[in-house]
Amino acid sequence: KTRVKPNIYALGGAYTANGTWLVAGGTSGVIKKWRANYRFGGGYANVNMNFYRTFQNGNEGTFEFNLKTIPIYAQFTKQIGLSSWYMGLDYLFLSTELGNANPLFNTPKEIKGIVSKLGLVFDYDKRDNVFTPDKGIRWNTNLAQSAEFIGSDYEFTTFSSAAYWYIPVSKRIISGFRAEYQQIFGSPPFYLKPYIVMRGIPVMRYQGDITALAETEWRWDFTNRHSLVTFGGTAKAISDGDTFQNSNWRVSVGVGWRYLIARKLKLRAGIDI
Repeated sequence: KTRVKPNIYALGGAYTANGTWLVAGGTSGVIKKWRANYRFGGGYANVNMNFYRTFQNGNEGTFEFNLKTIPIYAQFTKQIGLSSWYMGLDYLFLSTELGNANPLFNTPKEIKGIVSKLGLVFDYDKRDNVFTPDKGIRWNTNLAQSAEFIGSDYEFTTFSSAAYWYIPVSKRIISGFRAEYQQIFGSPPFYLKPYIVMRGIPVMRYQGDITALAETEWRWDFTNRHSLVTFGGTAKAISDGDTFQNSNWRVSVGVGWRYLIARKLKLRAGIDI
């Protein structure tokens, strides 16, 4: 029996304490006749962010930037037979204008440029739920190319692979595990370099040509609606010229709370500290 994912439509916006704001919308769903999944989204973002760079003398510099960008993303994957494997294509378009450019940090085309990136997607999904799984495995791998022949100002290749494994320890205790690897080849804009994506670590704080990550989360459903979670993980961001052994481990741990807001969908929402 094939499990069918729900169709999702979203429209929203955000504003942060440092003046960053964005509006975005998107949809994801299933084309049952084709046994295929699709995603599509776009928006506008005005982002204020700090980026970090380590110089040859070992000192670290902090640079503040404003990024105005129009992102558009699309993905189409088709089920392979009646299995849990899917294969397809995805596409990313970014039109970006950079404020507060720094000649020590930026190349001229980073000030105003276009990224056009086409990728090949492999996805294995055996989770019991797409929102808050209690058991199952998901493994997603993507190999993508940004090139002039598809309208990009940049030439680079990205590879990423992430695995998620959910195990019910008991009826009310669920353990989750995550492993992720990212690598980039070529000359991308600095804001698209891989970075550590983990709760408790600021976005793009640790960037490199390679990132590797391992994380675990444990959830205790102490009532039918309320849950407590604890989580922890470690990761490395490895820059060009560095080795895995010489790069520092970055560690984050925390606790959180979840509330089951939609029983039929098994959708939980909450907060982490």
